[in-house]
Amino acid sequence: MKKGLLAGAILLSTLSSVSIAHGSCGDTDLHGYMQDIKSEMRQMSSAVKSGDHDAATEYVDQLIVSFQKSRNTHPHQFEIEGLEGEALAQQTEQYVQLIDSTIKTLQDLNVALVANDKKTIRQLVGEMGKHRKAGHSTFKGSC
Repeated sequence: MKKGLLAGAILLSTLSSVSIAHGSCGDTDLHGYMQDIKSEMRQMSSAVKSGDHDAATEYVDQLIVSFQKSRNTHPHQFEIEGLEGEALAQQTEQYVQLIDSTIKTLQDLNVALVANDKKTIRQLVGEMGKHRKAGHSTFKGSC
């Protein structure tokens, strides 16, 4: 059991670089939110690793707030690619869906942390990794 939790914590710590749609092309609101997410993920990972699920749930709550703020912004990539009209609307919808899906995963993670459901915690941490990968591959532009 402890090996599974440790594996989940290790995976979670790899997510400390989570920054869905994070652009390093200037100091944007989204960049700031993603920096906050990166920090909160590290802190949550440490709390999960140490078995402090109460602290981990507090960090999950902070992550949810940061993702909700991110939802109302646009990735810098949209500007780089000069998206307008229907193309911008489609990419924005895709971005919002990914953010909403990530928030849902975090809400589910909170429930698993409260219930001390190690198997579900591990599964949801894996889902967070998938969200991060999808966000980076789809929305992280290079300047």
